[in-house]
Amino acid sequence: MSELNRFIVVARADGRGGYRPFGTYQKGQAGARVSIGNKSYRVGRDGRVNIPKSVMDKGLTGFDGRKRVTIEFASSPGKEGWRDVGAVIGTPDAGHAHDKTGDLVGRYEELTDELEPSDSSDYNWSP
Repeated sequence: MSELNRFIVVARADGRGGYRPFGTYQKGQAGARVSIGNKSYRVGRDGRVNIPKSVMDKGLTGFDGRKRVTIEFASSPGKEGWRDVGAVIGTPDAGHAHDKTGDLVGRYEELTDELEPSDSSDYNWSP
């Protein structure tokens, strides 16, 4: 199983959001592609991907007047760590109007093609 995390991103003064996928950054990862919706964006030298204002505008307006969205990432490994990343952007509920960029909104586990135990004799499973 792999764990997926959903984080808050708060718009900056220019209306765009920025976030570091997975919170890690290696020099070779600059230029990695991040798919948001049906468009692809590049990770900058600072390790952040910029979320366009048009996407941020669909989020929740916080107590400070800035838009907030949730983001979660999935990636495929590459030669120098992750290279191709998909992002899912959502709108947080009103309870997150005071959250800051990077605040954890949700954590859940994703099943990854694991065999399920069965009463069948084909499996030798013990808890």
